[in-house]
Amino acid sequence: MRLMLARLLAEGPVDFRNVHGIKELLAAFDSGEQKVFFDLWDEHIPRCVREGDSLAQKLEFYVHIHFAIYLLKHSAGRPDKEQLDDRISFFKTFLETKGAALSQTTEFLPFYALPFVPNPMVHPSFKELFQKENGQGNREMLQQLQQQLVEAERRSMTYLKRYNKIQADYHNLIGVTAELVDSLEATVSGKMITPEYLQSVCVRLFSNQMRQSLAHSVDFTRPGTASTMLRASLAPVKLQDVPLLPSLDYEKLKKDLIFGSDRLKAFLLQALRWRLTTSLPGEQRETVLQAYISNDLLDCHSHNQRSVLQLLHSKSEVVRQYMARLLNAFASLAQGRLYLAQNTKVLRLLEGRLKEEDKDVITRENVLGALQKFSLRRPLQTAMIQDGLIFWLIDILKDPDCLSDYTLEYSVALLMNLCLRSAGKNMCAKVAGLVLKVLSDLLGHENHEIQPYVNGALYSILSVPSIREEARAMGVEDILRCFIKEGSAEMVRQIEFIIRQLNSEEPDGVLESDDDEDEDDEEDHDTMEADLDKDELIQPQLGELSGEKLLTTEYLGIMTHTGKTRRKGLASVQWSSDEPLRRPVTPGGHRNGYPVRKTVYRSVCLALALLVAVTVFQRSLTPGQFLQGPPPPTPVPQKLGGQLVNPNTFWKSQKDGVTPIPRASQGPQVWDVTTTNCSANVNLTHQAWFQGLEPHFRQFLSYRHCRYFPPTWGREWAPAGGGRGAVRTLFLLGTASKLEERAHYQQLLAYEDRIYGDILQWDFLDSFFNLTLKEIHFLKWLDIYCPNVPFIFKGDDDVFVNPTNLLEFLADRRPQENLFVGDVLHHARPIRRKDNKYYIPGALYSKASYPPYAGGGGFLMAGGLARRLRHACDTLELYPIDDVFLGMCLEVLGVQPTAHEGFKTFGISRNRNSRMNKEPCFFRSMLVVHKLLPAELLGMWELVHSNLTCSRRLQVL
Repeated sequence: MRLMLARLLAEGPVDFRNVHGIKELLAAFDSGEQKVFFDLWDEHIPRCVREGDSLAQKLEFYVHIHFAIYLLKHSAGRPDKEQLDDRISFFKTFLETKGAALSQTTEFLPFYALPFVPNPMVHPSFKELFQKENGQGNREMLQQLQQQLVEAERRSMTYLKRYNKIQADYHNLIGVTAELVDSLEATVSGKMITPEYLQSVCVRLFSNQMRQSLAHSVDFTRPGTASTMLRASLAPVKLQDVPLLPSLDYEKLKKDLIFGSDRLKAFLLQALRWRLTTSLPGEQRETVLQAYISNDLLDCHSHNQRSVLQLLHSKSEVVRQYMARLLNAFASLAQGRLYLAQNTKVLRLLEGRLKEEDKDVITRENVLGALQKFSLRRPLQTAMIQDGLIFWLIDILKDPDCLSDYTLEYSVALLMNLCLRSAGKNMCAKVAGLVLKVLSDLLGHENHEIQPYVNGALYSILSVPSIREEARAMGVEDILRCFIKEGSAEMVRQIEFIIRQLNSEEPDGVLESDDDEDEDDEEDHDTMEADLDKDELIQPQLGELSGEKLLTTEYLGIMTHTGKTRRKGLASVQWSSDEPLRRPVTPGGHRNGYPVRKTVYRSVCLALALLVAVTVFQRSLTPGQFLQGPPPPTPVPQKLGGQLVNPNTFWKSQKDGVTPIPRASQGPQVWDVTTTNCSANVNLTHQAWFQGLEPHFRQFLSYRHCRYFPPTWGREWAPAGGGRGAVRTLFLLGTASKLEERAHYQQLLAYEDRIYGDILQWDFLDSFFNLTLKEIHFLKWLDIYCPNVPFIFKGDDDVFVNPTNLLEFLADRRPQENLFVGDVLHHARPIRRKDNKYYIPGALYSKASYPPYAGGGGFLMAGGLARRLRHACDTLELYPIDDVFLGMCLEVLGVQPTAHEGFKTFGISRNRNSRMNKEPCFFRSMLVVHKLLPAELLGMWELVHSNLTCSRRLQVL
């Protein structure tokens, strides 16, 4: 650790001139003076390094461990208890604040349990911290530190010399320039410049670029010598001429596009698209596009019943998708949009395909992308508004987590463009409450790319008095103010503009007239995205032609001269990033001008060690309490009189029409699996589709038939009594994934279970794909040992649960109901992007969408349904995503999960950094919120159960 400290001080951007201060820092480290050390640490280590450098963050964590155990390590006898408690408390505070950032790092996970271990000196996970350091080693590290400081000083002197040389060159250049100006002025007065003077000036000019003797040997008086040498040093690389692509036989192309086989159609559409997307911007791409337009490639001007455009409604999914991709490529270019906009049937075909397409995500993405780019042209905006496209957009944006990033971004951007028109605002006014709810939800979405479009849409529609009135009634300003201290400064200032618009009393200020359909060339520009060529469906077989080779081999035409189109320079659209967008944009073009930082999507579960640390941490045990026997039973929440149920009864707003169901048959009376004896399914290994899968999917499928494993921990007991409202907590675990860590973690589990007896553990690895095993093992265990439990809440270890609201919700429910409540996702589609954690290959699940399911962060179910689910699980093959698997089991039973606004498995706001996710008044109104760090869970619990005063009972948007 001291070596890491030395390396940071020697190599980091610290003040090397203050070597004495660094020596003081190291002295404080050695002597255990905690306060002195951290005062010097803040003084000598720049803030940007402390907060942004990974080495500094890790080092600071280890330094806190060093001071936390210093008294245990260096005291001759028993350390002073008060001083030791102060140091442990200081370390706990660090873990809850700055140290929380490393809570999901495997390297540091065990240390979150350190403050709660009674004797860390003998604990297997921590005893290495107390090994005696060799004094000679310390002296060697100190010598190494001094050598590194000397080396750093040498490097700084080298950089200083380089800087001085650059500065001298600059001064020399200014001096030569001044003399040349004087010479020019002298020639105006009729004075002559001598060859000797010219030679001396040029020698000075080139003396820093070549040896002095070489500079003197060059004859600069020869005309052109000096200027040629100067230009040679700055001469740009000559660009090669870009060749034009060969001309094609478009009549033959269109004939085969209409009458050819579906496979030929797909390859032709792909090749034609590639000509547009892969051609170089400028003359080459413009020539390709002009050839397409002049030959009416898409039959936009044709009145024939069969045309190329009709491929958008082909029975072949591949042809439909590739036609949609080609139309999106056309719409990405300004001249392409103009060509497509000349025939209204193109817009109608796209709108029809958008509303009908439910099988192929890529087709819908490209149709939506084309329509969004159409919305840059005002006549097409008007037509889309009249066709009711706003209502369709609002409907799909109600559940944004079922949408791909592309669909979400282009849907919100299209909605904003349509809302800029007064006709669009009037459409929104008809469903003002729904529009405001959808946009308010999107404000906190984790995809930050959509924020400018959400802000622009809100700002625009709030110019309508009736919508402003509805927004005030819904408390939209409270939600907006939660974002004031978040995100970039531009986003915050945009929200301030929106709040001012919300509080204005002015009549509707129409930004644009619907009667004026003239185009604004500033808004019509090229926006070709790389997404147009992603995830190609077809690949040529051996000997099969595709791409440019197909076009130039089978469809080569006579070379004709296509007149170059005169392109207008793109005028700069004047828009302040402080204000919401007020002009039509498309995400591809807007992103180039205003890059927005991407965020990472949610992680599903923490490692086993963190679960143990969280459990101990939440119970706030001292070492003394830890060594005592089992504590008295903890009082459980009871439904007493009418105190628990709020008269406003927010939780009973859901109307669930359910019918009683018969009890499932009685299963085994004890756990009937005692050994692990399961081998891989070798029948799969020789199949081509199996060999093409990623290794972790091959492993999953090879052992999918291994359904049940023996328990490694847990007791056979009945739940605590106490009548309706009694609660019993269980923690479900597998075994540690890393063999070298397993023994240490098992000892931590032994400590934990000794006190509480609430751990169930089975002999399978605790991994992402094995979460489904946890589900079926728990359901089986529940059926055997707790068959009469009326209700079960199951959640991740990082969820905030409000037991009071849960019990209120269950007050008039019956255990025999088909009750399964949570944050339900409808029409969610399997993710096919391999870089995504939830990626599922088509070989594992080929359907277009999942059955309805509740997010696995937390859900509530009736006991009778849980027992039926156990038997339904046995009828299905295991699926690697646990919450989707439970949705499949519910589908087998014919049970629909019920969505409830009190379950927030993606946070109150989907933006994890949102202030709404830290506001206790919101949490007091929830049942379940996922996900929080350990320190955040404890702090929020104390806030919610304190004398909290909220302005009103908050309703979830």
